[in-house]
This record gives sequence, structure tokens and C-alpha cells, in this order.
Amino acid sequence: MKNSKNHYQNIFLIDDDRLFIVKYHKIFTNLIQYVNIEFSMSAATALVKLEDMQAKGRFPELITLDWNLRMGGGELFLEKFEQQFAQLYPNTQVLVISGMAHEIASKRLADYPFVIDVLPKPISMKELAQIV
Repeated sequence: MKNSKNHYQNIFLIDDDRLFIVKYHKIFTNLIQYVNIEFSMSAATALVKLEDMQAKGRFPELITLDWNLRMGGGELFLEKFEQQFAQLYPNTQVLVISGMAHEIASKRLADYPFVIDVLPKPISMKELAQIV
């Protein structure tokens, strides 16, 4: 199962649920053979980590984002990402994975062309494999 249609080498998981991070870290490493996975538990920390990843030349090609982060929500992250990084990294894609996937209005995300999809939590390996 380690042949990915996209060639992600750097993935960034943003979620405040430790179990989600552990589970999806395992899923991504099963789907993609050589991958560097970083994580953050808040939008503010995620933005700082992105600056660090940029400085190290390991900016993520894929970011998974929980919409309901306790410390700075998904929408705040998308706004800041658009301002700071979207033009510099036009190939970076954001995948929103949230328990509120059905409530998040797609037109709300239409202003962010780097958002590739909104998926409900929990997501299975099969569903994730279709995207990556």
C-alpha cells in the first residue's frame, strides 16, 4: 500500500487530539514510504513550526488541519497561511479533517484554493489513500 499518487515528502498534522495525531501518523507512514511528518497542537504553534520548516527547506506539501482547534481555530490558521505562505508555496495543499466537516460551509473555504477537501473525522486509511 506504499505507492502514493502524490509524492509527499513532508506532511504537517495540525490537531489538538493526541490520539488523532498518533493514528494518522501511522496511516501516513503506511501509505507513503519516505515521509517526514511533523505535528502541532495549535494554530499559533503551527505557524511558528511552518517558519522553522521553511528555514530548514522542508516545507510541507500536505497539511492536515482540524477545524476546531482549542487554541486558534482552523479558519485563523487558513487566513495566516494565506498571508504568509500560500504565494511562496503554491503547491502546498491543505486537507481539513474535522468532526464538523458537514457544518463547515464549502463556500467559506472557496476563498482558499489550497484547501483540497474537507473530510469528516474519523477518516479511514482507505479514504485517506484515495486523496494521497
